[in-house]
Amino acid sequence: MKKLILIFSLLFPVILFADNYTSVKTGDWTSSATWVGGLIPDGSKENTITISAGTIVTGTNLIFSKATEIIIEEDAELIINTLLNVEIDAAEAHKDFILNVLDGGSLTIDGNFTVAKDADLTIDGEATIDGNLDLGKGAKITVDLDGTTGGSLTVTGDLTAPSGEILGEGSVIVGGNVSGDVVGDDQINTLPIKLISFKAFLNNNQVIINWVTASEINNDYFSIERSYNGIDFEIIGIVSGAGNSNDVIEYQTIDNNFLQGISYYRLKQTDYDGQFEYSSLIVVKTQKETVAQDMNVFPNPVMRNFENVKVKIKGFNENEEVYVKVVNIFGKVEYSNKFYSGFDGTIDLSLDSDVFKSLGYHIINISSSNKSYSKRLLVK
Repeated sequence: MKKLILIFSLLFPVILFADNYTSVKTGDWTSSATWVGGLIPDGSKENTITISAGTIVTGTNLIFSKATEIIIEEDAELIINTLLNVEIDAAEAHKDFILNVLDGGSLTIDGNFTVAKDADLTIDGEATIDGNLDLGKGAKITVDLDGTTGGSLTVTGDLTAPSGEILGEGSVIVGGNVSGDVVGDDQINTLPIKLISFKAFLNNNQVIINWVTASEINNDYFSIERSYNGIDFEIIGIVSGAGNSNDVIEYQTIDNNFLQGISYYRLKQTDYDGQFEYSSLIVVKTQKETVAQDMNVFPNPVMRNFENVKVKIKGFNENEEVYVKVVNIFGKVEYSNKFYSGFDGTIDLSLDSDVFKSLGYHIINISSSNKSYSKRLLVK
């Protein structure tokens, strides 16, 4: 896990007069059971809020109008759905908002993050904003200041800052547009393409694969890749890119030799210089899935860091060497281990809740030298 530190100037006025709140267990932001003493943070007051180690706090539509400090400790996580909005009122204009995610902490915002003024972000770990990052004037973003933590900031939407600076050695990735007068914006890596959609469906005994881009930078070509298990992929087609474009472009290709059962597709986008990026996976079912009858995964969906996942499957030989992999929707292996089947050829195991490092769909693949089974699992 990594950390994010978002610090604003005039620190002492925030700390000296703030109420203190600390999470005591994993839970919802609005639940009194989540917080020490049952006290729920109030965004209309000055707060110092600590997400303590080993806890995950999930909030929706968090809005702050007073100077506030949020600290996310090691092995702690703050997940914000829809938006995080900081609009400090005129009477508090001399004070700021502080978000401090310590080493081993994690921040995920499934929506937009807006700060009205003087945003000061220091990121020594990993922060993901699945939306727009809109910072007021005087913004300062420091990502992995000394190059030792591997810090990164990913914004899937637009990054806007009327004025400010970017410092540090870490990675800043922006999926949309970057606007404003920001010193050091050459540190920002804009994604080579902005993908609006990527879909595949069965039609008249063909799998039609469509994708749409909103913009392209140095885009040489797309490789369309297919997999029977979500792990091992083969290239089934190549389509030329548009190079550089700010227009909406629709692409299509056809898989005439599609696989029976469940298939997984992804795009590999390659630049002129050989750099490449993968899309997330999409799934096409062309007939009734038979593997699912042999492989049971429960619960599904599963709450991340709350529940272990039980996996049971028959069909292997007695004491057969079997490999288990868990892969997220971006193709990253989050877990891999070796087991041996029982006397009746059954694999019966429990995956710890901390196996799943990210939210969203995952593929659980169990394979031997001559058999392979896969099942999708949704992690919430």
